[in-house]
Amino acid sequence: LTLVDAWFWKWRHYKWLQNRLQRVWHRAVSKTKVLINFLQLVLLFGPVYDIAWPPQFKAFLLELSSFSFDLISSLQLDCYYDFDFHDGLLVSTLGYMSLAMFATLASVLKGRAENSSNRAMVLIRRWADLVVGAVLAIAFAAYPVLSAKIFATFNCGDVKHANGNTRFLRDDYSINCEDATHKAMESYAKAMVVIISIGTPVLYFVLLWRSRHAKHGGGGARHLLFLSQVGHCPTTALYL
Repeated sequence: LTLVDAWFWKWRHYKWLQNRLQRVWHRAVSKTKVLINFLQLVLLFGPVYDIAWPPQFKAFLLELSSFSFDLISSLQLDCYYDFDFHDGLLVSTLGYMSLAMFATLASVLKGRAENSSNRAMVLIRRWADLVVGAVLAIAFAAYPVLSAKIFATFNCGDVKHANGNTRFLRDDYSINCEDATHKAMESYAKAMVVIISIGTPVLYFVLLWRSRHAKHGGGGARHLLFLSQVGHCPTTALYL
């Protein structure tokens, strides 16, 4: 009887520790998502709003610039190659859509292995969940900055000179907004507004709606935990 009591106590202690760690993890994920959103919104104040900010606020934005999640700007490719705003827009949007295609392929492979008990198929399902979850997390971090970059394609300003006014792109004054190349990029940006800026939240809604009856972390919805966790413990996960 003593051995049974000791085993039962250890099992309860293990379950308590496991639940405690899960609560800490979910709380950390939720707070990290809020912090990421805050940083993204604050960092967009400078490029989005044409306002003469106070020097203190400019210094504050400069300190936070390393958290911008704008890989293209962070790499400073224009220092090594002839890399302008149009090139950055193409690389960013095509890379974003490539991640979506990769996640779709993983979902297809998972669907084909869904009803199989084969060890290899189980491994494929697990890896597919990891891939889709990672892509959703990356998309969550990159979406605000990428959307701002897409809309910046239409943000032109007039520059006065002796022969009149010329409209240049505010994010890259080497680009004349009246050029045929930029007009073509504006058409491309309009398509990206629909596909990425509007399509991403619509995709999130569809994924969560389809999994609204799934239990926490189960029923094929494990890869959506990053999107659905809104509280500090598993019972507060939101499924629409």
